[in-house]
Amino acid sequence: MAKKLSKMTWADVQKEMSIAGSPEKIAQLGIDVLELISGRIDGTNRAELTNTELMLQRILAEIKLYQRMYDKSH
Repeated sequence: MAKKLSKMTWADVQKEMSIAGSPEKIAQLGIDVLELISGRIDGTNRAELTNTELMLQRILAEIKLYQRMYDKSH
């Protein structure tokens, strides 16, 4: 991944994904989440941005837990 994630298009991100991992579906999920967030938070409010980052980190922690559970079961 040569570019920063923030500079990549969703098509670029999708190309980096495993074909077995439903890249179209997951890229659309990313687009949907970003639209949901941008519609709800005030991008000029630093506290809201920080809270949003914490919320996303919590979601990532949950996904990592799912990955560990998957790895242990296979």
